[in-house]
Amino acid sequence: YEGAAKPQEEIKVEAETYAMTGGMSVEVLDNFEGSAGKSLKTSEEGSVEWDIEIRSEGLYNLGIRYFPIEGKSASIERELWIDDELPFAGASTLTLPRVWANEKDGIEQDNRGNDLRPRQVEKPMWQETVFKDMEGYYVEPYQFYFTKGKHKIKLVSTREPMVVDYLRLYQEEDTLSYDEIQK
Repeated sequence: YEGAAKPQEEIKVEAETYAMTGGMSVEVLDNFEGSAGKSLKTSEEGSVEWDIEIRSEGLYNLGIRYFPIEGKSASIERELWIDDELPFAGASTLTLPRVWANEKDGIEQDNRGNDLRPRQVEKPMWQETVFKDMEGYYVEPYQFYFTKGKHKIKLVSTREPMVVDYLRLYQEEDTLSYDEIQK
């Protein structure tokens, strides 16, 4: 899709407007963890699907606002299917990180004066991220091609539960070069 249009339109898909689930029981939550409105609690197995309407054909970045809930303390993993097809291999291994912090504010020392590495504990919080290659092979966020009309977006859970606020189709802003930042 090289040279395809990149519409400046933003499409927000509220999670609670899902069309169907497969092998997953979901729960609609109200005002979860300080987020006003409804969100969707998803489990670590199965899938959830949304219907969307695309008004402008082209390439879109796809982002998600989510909250990592208690699981096995691993990164959250999902597959992204569009119209019952995996758009490319990288869409089968989307990783959504958790937030970790030091258990204690200060650095402790042993009896010889050596600094001890603080224990890490999870500090769950709402996060918004764009789907991208977490392995680092592709620097730019993934782009997904949509034709004009109705489409289905499906997230298949492969690891860990999470709460989803919304999905967002949009154009990610270009990263500024060091020269541009310096100016």
